[in-house]
Amino acid sequence: MTTIQQKETEVLATIRTNKQASLNTEYKDMLAFDDLFNIKCELGSEIRRLDYRINNQKSLMDKKAIEYKELQEINGSNITSVKASFQGQETYANQLKKIEWIIERMSYTLEILEIKKEATIDFYEAHVEKYVPYSSGQVKNLDKLNEESTKGKQWLAENISKLDAVIEGSEVIPAIIE
Repeated sequence: MTTIQQKETEVLATIRTNKQASLNTEYKDMLAFDDLFNIKCELGSEIRRLDYRINNQKSLMDKKAIEYKELQEINGSNITSVKASFQGQETYANQLKKIEWIIERMSYTLEILEIKKEATIDFYEAHVEKYVPYSSGQVKNLDKLNEESTKGKQWLAENISKLDAVIEGSEVIPAIIE
């Protein structure tokens, strides 16, 4: 008879291989015709989706951990469900055990998601290019950006008279009428 932990270990051992095989099958034709642009877009999207799911799973686990700590604080003890059971606190032990079980399931799910993400990144790097995580657009070096912006404004102030007008005055009126 196999335990849940043994089954989980077996599943975790095969997930990476199965994910790689499924990606090879899914993108076989695109790879054959060198459609790297679409592979890059789809895999980038898949990796971002997995990132989102991983972060969501972590936040759910944090909420359960807080719930667990709050339950311990309410009881005034910092014990696990096993110790509570030995001390004869069955109701408290059952409440703790339920949360511990949920956290274990969530951590297992988190491991699965992380393995899938690693396998997808490995496939991406093997067939497209080195994977660089998506940036949210936040500027990391604001001083350099401000310096470049100041240089651009100075150049524009000095050279504005040398630039041709994009729209002539007579072109504006017909555009307004239409």
